[in-house]
Amino acid sequence: MCAFIGLSIHLLTPSGATVARVEDDSGKFKWLLLLLVPFAAMVMIVATIPPGFLWQESGFGYDVLEYHLQLPKEYYENGAITYLPHNVYANFPSAAEMLYLFMANVGGESIDFWPLAKALNAILAAATVAAAWFAGREFSARCAIVTTLLMASCGWVLYLSGVAYVENGMMFSGMLSFGCLLKACKEETWSIKFRWIILAGILTGFSCGFKYTAVVMIALPLGIFILAAIGQNRIKAGLTFAVAALLTFSPWLIKNAVFTSNPFFPPGSPHVSIHSRRLGPAGSSTLRRITRSGTGRFSHSGKIRAYLG
Repeated sequence: MCAFIGLSIHLLTPSGATVARVEDDSGKFKWLLLLLVPFAAMVMIVATIPPGFLWQESGFGYDVLEYHLQLPKEYYENGAITYLPHNVYANFPSAAEMLYLFMANVGGESIDFWPLAKALNAILAAATVAAAWFAGREFSARCAIVTTLLMASCGWVLYLSGVAYVENGMMFSGMLSFGCLLKACKEETWSIKFRWIILAGILTGFSCGFKYTAVVMIALPLGIFILAAIGQNRIKAGLTFAVAALLTFSPWLIKNAVFTSNPFFPPGSPHVSIHSRRLGPAGSSTLRRITRSGTGRFSHSGKIRAYLG
C-alpha cells in the first residue's frame, strides 16, 4: 500500500510543478510542538507493553482475538487466504489484517507477532499526526501546529497505538486524502487540481479498505467537501473522486462477491451460512493455487526475514 501511494504521488504530480510556499507565521507557536513529547512517550509505552497490562482490550478484547489477529493467524497457518465459514469478520475489508499477516510473515510466527502488530499501529499513529501537520500547513504554519497538537492529543489515537485495531490505518489514509483535497482547492490549473483529486480518491479507497465505517465517516464527508469547495467542474471532480476511491476499494468488494455472492457483505445477507459452498471444490482449489506456496506457508516469509537480517 505504501509503495502504491509513493508511486501515485510520483506519477500524478506533474514534472516541474512547484508548490506555493506558505509564509512561516509560527513565531513562538513552534515551541508548542514540545507538547508532542509526552504524547510520543506514551505512545511508545503502550506500543511496547505486553497486551492486557494497561487495559483488557489490548490483550483479551473480543475484536482483537476473534477478528483482527485471528484472521491473519488462520491465513498464515493455512498458507492461503480462503473463505472462513466460521468467522463472519473474514469478509469485512481487511487492509489492516493484511498488514498484520505481513507482520506474521516477518516474524515467522502465527501467534507471537503481536509486538509487531502493536508497533505497526504506533507507526500509523505517528504518520497520522504528521499527515495532520501537512494538511494544516496548507493554511499556515500556526494552523499546522494547532492541527498537529489536536491530532496528537486525541486520546483515541493513544489508545489505538496499543491495540491491534484498524482505525489508525483508516485515519492515516483519510487524513492524507483530506490534505490532497486541500492542495486541489489551492491549485488554479485544472489539470493539476484533477490529479490531486484522483490521489485523494485513491487514498480514500484505501481508508475504506480498513473499515466499512470509513465510507460514511471519511468518503462521504470528503465527497461533500469536493462539491462545496472545488468550485467549477465540481460534478466532474466529485465523479472522479468517487471512481478513484472505488478503484482501490473494489478488491475487497470483489473478494466478497466471490466468497459470499454479496460485494457489501454482511448487509443484505441474512443467510450467511449458505455462502460457504459458493466457491465449491474447484473454486477453492484455484484460489489456493494462487495464494499458497508449496510448503504450506507464504512463500515470501523466508525471503522477508532474510532481507531484514
